[in-house]
Order: sequence, then structure tokens, then C-alpha cells
Amino acid sequence: GYLPRCAEPLRAFGHMRYDIAMKRVARMFRSSSPIGRLVPVLLLCATLAVTAYVEDSRQRREHSQMQYIASTVSAEVYQTISQHLSRVKVLEAVLIHSGGQMEDFAAVAKRLIEEPGVRNVLFAPAAVVTEVFPLEGNEGVLGLDLKGVGAGNKEAQAAIASGEMIMAGPFNLVQGGMGIAGRLPVYIENEGGQKEFWDIVSVTLAYPDVMRGLSLQRIGKQGFAWELWRVNADTGQHQTILGSAVANPVITETVSIYNSQWNISIAPLTPWYARANLWFTL
Repeated sequence: GYLPRCAEPLRAFGHMRYDIAMKRVARMFRSSSPIGRLVPVLLLCATLAVTAYVEDSRQRREHSQMQYIASTVSAEVYQTISQHLSRVKVLEAVLIHSGGQMEDFAAVAKRLIEEPGVRNVLFAPAAVVTEVFPLEGNEGVLGLDLKGVGAGNKEAQAAIASGEMIMAGPFNLVQGGMGIAGRLPVYIENEGGQKEFWDIVSVTLAYPDVMRGLSLQRIGKQGFAWELWRVNADTGQHQTILGSAVANPVITETVSIYNSQWNISIAPLTPWYARANLWFTL
């Protein structure tokens, strides 16, 4: 019974001490000079200025780091994909040299599919696939008309129109799975000495296997969200290639690979206003 009986006097005593403290603070400000009253304000302003300077410097360093990461990753992605797709030019040279003979093409194609990351090699006279290496697992692509409607075909049609190789994908393959393809039109001189469209040769890379080992996966460990993406040529929609969507990217860098564009977007995992150390500084 002792604590309940003494609780009310203790509460009253606490209120009295609080009132006394507040009255002393009020008398201090009334009695202090204008300069004395200005000191706390100046200290607050100085603290805010220093905090703003420190945070601005940190954001500049962070921005430079993201820019460096984006440039490095862009170069790495370009190197990896272009190196694999450039092999299709060997097939073009073989066809031109042989006048379109399949014997030499088949021999080279069989060697190319032994390279890591290569899923298949296509031969498409007049843009219709008649040969695929290896045949096993890729039977469904035989007879595919690259001039028709289908995922990855718009890039083939653009390649024919421009006379240059165009990268397609990642897209769903008719034989199953997903791939990245290099569509290269081949032009052979006719009897009149004029170059005419002969066929399309194409190297299909296994996706996402061909991109394993890229340093992209280490970006998150450095405190950044990231996404490798493109605008899908067939749908016109945003397509994530690797990573996950970044809501408010700070850096977006374009990677141009064989007349197609991929993009790398990066942003801090934790926005500046959510950093605990900023508020502890204040």
C-alpha cells in the first residue's frame, strides 16, 4: 500500500520541478543580450551548413562511383556480346568466298557451335531457315521465315534493309528457351557483277547463360540497385534483361551493340533522405 499512497505527491513534485526549470529558461532568454540569444541560432545555421556540405560531397562521390560502374559494365557487356556475335562474320566470308556453297559453311558452323555460349547457327537462303547447327534440339526453327511475323524477325528484316548485322533479343525462340541473335545479311555478286541479297546467317547465343560471370552481379554489394534493359523491338515495351527495375535511376547509360541498344540504369539502394547518419549529424 505504500507506493499508491505516495504516487500523487511524487507526480506533483515532478510537475513543480518542471515548472521551475521552464521559468529559469524563460528568465535566461529575457535577461540575455540580443547577441546571446543569437548564438544558438548561429550554431544551428552553422550545423546545417556543414551537414549540407558533407552530404553534397558524399552525393558527388556517389554519383561519380555510379558513373564509373555504368561505364565499366557497359564496356564489359559490349565486349562479351559483340565478341560472340562477331563470329557470324566468319560464316559470311565463307559463303561469299564459296559462292554460297553449303559444304564449307557446314564445316565452319559445326566448329562455331563448340564455342561456349553459342546455342546454334542458322542458314536462311532468301530469309527462310533451311539449315541449323546443331539440328538436335533446334528442329523447330527449320522453315522459319525471318521476313514474317515473330520474335526477333524485325531485326532480321532491318538487317536486310540496311545491309548490316543487327542484334536481336533476348527473345523467345520458336524451338523453346530464350536467346540473343546476330542477324547478318549476305550479299553475293551475280553474273552481272551486281551484289544481290542471298541469305541471312545468324548466330544464336544461349540467354542468360552467355552473360554469367559479368560483374553486374556485384553492383548490389556496393550499395546500388541496377537493371540492364532494352526496349523490345516487337512490343515497344520496356524489357528487363538482367537485374530488376530501378524506380528512380540516377544514371542510365546506353550500350550500342550491332545497331541495337541496351541500357544500364543505376541508383543508390538507400536514398539520401533515408540515411540514418544524416539525421544523427543534425
